Amino acid sequence: MKNTTPNQFESLSNELLLEIFEYLDAYNLYQCFHGLNQRINTLLRHVNLSVLIQSQNQHQTILNEVLSFFNPSQIRILSANTPTTSIIKQFVSLTDRNLHSLHMSQQNGVTVHEIVQCLSKNNDLKDLRIDEIYTFSSTPIPSTINTLFIDHASRFQSLNTLSLCLAAYKEFPQIEAVFPQLRRLAINRCYWSEDFVKFLHHSTPNLRSLQVSFYSNYNYAPPKIFLEQIRELDINCSSASIHNEAFLINFPALHRLRVICSTSDPRSVCNGEQWAKLIEKYVPHLKQLTLDYDLGADSELVESFTVGDFWSTKKINVIKIMSKISFRCPLVKSIYFGSKWHFKYSSAPDESS
Repeated sequence: MKNTTPNQFESLSNELLLEIFEYLDAYNLYQCFHGLNQRINTLLRHVNLSVLIQSQNQHQTILNEVLSFFNPSQIRILSANTPTTSIIKQFVSLTDRNLHSLHMSQQNGVTVHEIVQCLSKNNDLKDLRIDEIYTFSSTPIPSTINTLFIDHASRFQSLNTLSLCLAAYKEFPQIEAVFPQLRRLAINRCYWSEDFVKFLHHSTPNLRSLQVSFYSNYNYAPPKIFLEQIRELDINCSSASIHNEAFLINFPALHRLRVICSTSDPRSVCNGEQWAKLIEKYVPHLKQLTLDYDLGADSELVESFTVGDFWSTKKINVIKIMSKISFRCPLVKSIYFGSKWHFKYSSAPDESS
């Protein structure tokens, strides 16, 4: 008897099939669906592609198969987790204004500079993520900060989100370029300095959410600059002075704040009484505060967040973990009010808060 069971997949609309296809990377999309029939092939030529490069053995295979059938202008997302710079440069040089997201890791300052030069000058890139690796060199290595914000700043005027994981702590230079579309910024390993604060003030007028892992000198004196555009701040500092007024004075309009406390004795950083004074004086509009203690904090710390008029109006939540030393004395992992919050790279900031 002839099988009359309908093909449920091909009964779907073109619009729905295109949406399904965009969940697959270009290589798997080609392997699974190319050549099934004329309709599928036609749809494949209209899908926005995600090119994912991970395995070094697949570099040439991916390049050949993607370019043999697809149009390079279909590439929407390019993600490369490989030290092989040549394959990234080939793909980047073929893209056009349809490229919205570029993620690359295992690159150093030299290779980032080379890749950026391959990017179309009239691109419409919205999302850029770079994870550097440390490379020893007897000659100076170009700074990725300089490459993006000074040397090739004109190529990144459309950026909405930017994440930089630098290989080593870097000073911010004086930057004149402005990035009007940038709304979410994450920087790992930089020095908190006057030039960095000036960069945030001058070059990112519409920035809403900032995540930064930084080092601050004890004698740092904050400039009299107010970063009123920033509503969300997620910080991790390697120095023990991050909670003093020299830091918070620059963020009068904060609504959400997360602080990762990485010191061996979190109580030496800031207790509940000190936090209450700082919030009331410098960030009075704060709606959510999250304090995360990487190494755990003594349970006694919680008591300082229950004393005083300020804390009587807040619903304090505490997350505890078991101590490796004594099971009878759990350690505090997090203290927060509002709701537990952290920087979310891919989601849009809440404009209503």
